[in-house]
Amino acid sequence: MKFVLVAGASGYLGRHVVAELKRQGHRVRALVRQRDPLWKRSEQLAPAVGAEVDEIVMGDLTQPQSLRGICQGIQMIVSCAGLSQNDVGKATPEQVDYNGNRNLLIEAINNGGVEKFIYVSMKQRKGSGFDELYSAKEKFVKDLQESVMTSYIVRPTLYYCELLPLLYMAHHGRIWIPGDAERKINPIHGRDLAQMLIKGMIAKEKEAEVGGSETFSLDQLARLMFKVQNNPPKIVNVPAALSAVARQNLQIFAKSQVQAYDFMASGALDTGLAPATGNQKLEAYLKAYLESPFFRS
Repeated sequence: MKFVLVAGASGYLGRHVVAELKRQGHRVRALVRQRDPLWKRSEQLAPAVGAEVDEIVMGDLTQPQSLRGICQGIQMIVSCAGLSQNDVGKATPEQVDYNGNRNLLIEAINNGGVEKFIYVSMKQRKGSGFDELYSAKEKFVKDLQESVMTSYIVRPTLYYCELLPLLYMAHHGRIWIPGDAERKINPIHGRDLAQMLIKGMIAKEKEAEVGGSETFSLDQLARLMFKVQNNPPKIVNVPAALSAVARQNLQIFAKSQVQAYDFMASGALDTGLAPATGNQKLEAYLKAYLESPFFRS
């Protein structure tokens, strides 16, 4: 049994990490900025874990003074911390994903008792909209791997919850796929990724890319979004050269679809494939989301 500090414990992945650590018998200290979210199921269906953690500490990774002493007695750190959707516009990946995690690393090194620092980066995406985030995460990876701390880096593809804009696009009547509809991805459930991270506590490897057990083309993914809603598929393949024109038409005739179309065109789904792990199924996740109070019809 290890005593593990989970940074970003109230986020989608952090909650799954906490739950899985407790299932495996470890002690958990949760580092959060706010306590209340831990007691509520997240909108992405991550579990409420407030009652499971052994200790809760309040801190902000961007404020080094708030981290003093948080590594006392800790043997392992799992950092899922990064810029959240709520932070966009208030902070940058450089401030949170790089400097924030670097502050935690410095605290861990100064403590002297931490055996390993496990960090979640991301698999590089082709879309330029993710360059800043990827660069900040990998900048921290470089610092971590060059430090005296033993580390394990995991680079996942995209999470199931990142696909929810497609579900809403289908709900609104049609899915538009800019570019090649046969591009393949294998997204991963938070629980499966959490299990991979915890395996990293004893892994000999220093890093790993990881995806889920199922592989989809973007066309197959779009069809699944209609299937779980019992609707016939309505899919439009947009050649890359006409992407801007398609967006202009949506802006005029289907404004509610623009945000989801921008998501599709951003490169969010262009992670490619990674070695498969886990046993969770995307269809089951989507159906559970549709039946949850978080689905906005």
